[in-house]
Amino acid sequence: MKYGYIKEILKRCDLQQIRSFLFTGVELPELDKRIYAERLAEDSQSIETRLENMFKDTEELDKVFYELGQSEQARAEVFFELGMKAGARLIVQLLYQD
Repeated sequence: MKYGYIKEILKRCDLQQIRSFLFTGVELPELDKRIYAERLAEDSQSIETRLENMFKDTEELDKVFYELGQSEQARAEVFFELGMKAGARLIVQLLYQD
């Protein structure tokens, strides 16, 4: 299954799992302090340049950018929803755990 790791993510969405990570987990990377617009612009520049080099025809390039945008939007929506579910699971655990 291509996205089989999603079940693993939700399985780890547990207070005990989070506690274990907080107490014994790995070092987290340094926080990215750039504003959202900078992060989006800088981190997408390399793929945009690559696509511009691959597709010299502007009409074809527009189609590719549209398809890439559709794919990114679907990915963002799915992972946002999964994040909301994970948060809801944690709230339920916090409120109703014995």
